[in-house]
Amino acid sequence: MDQPPLNLDLVDSSTAIDAYKKAVAFCKANVFQMPQAIVKNPEQAAVDAQRKPVTPHVGNIVQGYLSGSIKDLKGALKKLSDATEADREQAFKKAKASGAKVSMDDYAFSDWKPGQDYESQN
Repeated sequence: MDQPPLNLDLVDSSTAIDAYKKAVAFCKANVFQMPQAIVKNPEQAAVDAQRKPVTPHVGNIVQGYLSGSIKDLKGALKKLSDATEADREQAFKKAKASGAKVSMDDYAFSDWKPGQDYESQN
């Protein structure tokens, strides 16, 4: 099935198959709009432009773990987390050096309530 409609309530009364209705209901209950640094500070685009893909990504790691080719799931995820953080730090330094006015505070959202759609208080 394709992407659900913007109004997820329409799916429940549609003729879609039950599995699709269950998937959409799950998403409706568990997927929320999170805060984003680039929305808070558009100059974060300079950081994003310096980022490099970190591999293997989480999907590769989970697939490898489930297939048995990765034995240490926690270790593989820790390695991914460390590599992702190192990449963000190098990108951050390059962006600042090129004049971008960015701060690690751009990633802090004290008004965020996990489990709810994020609505900026700014």
